[in-house]
Amino acid sequence: MPRGTTQRGRDSQRRIADALVELVADGTAAPTARAVAERAEVSLRLVFHHFESLEDIYRLAVVRLTVEHVDGLAPIDAKSPMAQRVERTVHQWARTYEVIAPMWRAARAMAQSMPSLPGALAIADSTLAEHVRVTFGSELAGTAGAGGAVAPCSGDLFQLLLAGLSFDSWDRLRRVQRLSAVRTRRAMTLLVLALLRAGVAMG
Repeated sequence: MPRGTTQRGRDSQRRIADALVELVADGTAAPTARAVAERAEVSLRLVFHHFESLEDIYRLAVVRLTVEHVDGLAPIDAKSPMAQRVERTVHQWARTYEVIAPMWRAARAMAQSMPSLPGALAIADSTLAEHVRVTFGSELAGTAGAGGAVAPCSGDLFQLLLAGLSFDSWDRLRRVQRLSAVRTRRAMTLLVLALLRAGVAMG
């Protein structure tokens, strides 16, 4: 865990975590603590004064990006037309993924040797899940069975929406299928619309 609770200590921790993010964004796949110290313009000794390990720096970097770019996503009016909600949801998440992608890829690559990282990365997944529940609540409710009982397709639709809007889905379209940012947003929009329309029809 990061050490120190003074404002000066927290500022130094943020500076060090931001240095890691910058290195990763510049193309350094697995920055060393020494590289982070050099980018932050601090001594290696100071890095380990504030952090117990490199893993702690990674975790703080992921959490800071989540707070800055994921937690701050604007709510979408759940009463607006479905197509409009889908377009705005995809636009917000795709724009966020463009920013956090380098750090997310690096953190995932290090997850096996840094076991606390999956939990830090999962915070964004939880935010996405809540976003989907609120934004598409009427469509999800429409797949409930008689008397309000939840039908199997309700849970299935929710999970499929999470998959369609996930970082993994976006990353595959961008890196494996090599789509542009615009085409990726269009593909995700079509996918989510198709899922919602199919779910409503089944309900």
